[in-house]
Amino acid sequence: MQKILVISDTHGNQYLMRHVLQNESSCTHIVHLGDFYSDIENNEDLTDGKEIIRVPGIFHPDYFSQKVPFYQNFEVNGVKISCLHALQDLNRIPITADITLFGHTHKQELLRKRRQVLINPGHLKSERDRGYTASYCLIEFDKDSVKIKFKDYRCNLTEEFPLEI
Repeated sequence: MQKILVISDTHGNQYLMRHVLQNESSCTHIVHLGDFYSDIENNEDLTDGKEIIRVPGIFHPDYFSQKVPFYQNFEVNGVKISCLHALQDLNRIPITADITLFGHTHKQELLRKRRQVLINPGHLKSERDRGYTASYCLIEFDKDSVKIKFKDYRCNLTEEFPLEI
């Protein structure tokens, strides 16, 4: 089983991020959707052996200069995934993904736009921010299925959705 941990908007909060990384140690991939780009660094004890995919958020100086790519694409079990920080950047990239992961709003959500699934894992900035409880997302790929699991910062399951891709 492939398992992607999706986190966003950590804003330097190493405590919450490390708590989630420790509790989701079985993940095979870690996606960090920005604010701040470097937050995932210096956590090798928890990220070693995992594929790391990250994009800068709007507070990263290279977000606007594009010295660091503002989006990334990768594939798991034949499912194409795009990662970007702000959903408004979606119109700046070619739409080829089955799943697009985004952050920025701090609001956990799953949206469908035509054949594409859009997922915002929420934020790990603080226990609450902008009225939303800190949260993250897991995407689990089994042989014939994909599940989206939203969890709060205490690592409790809050919602689960099967996906047909």
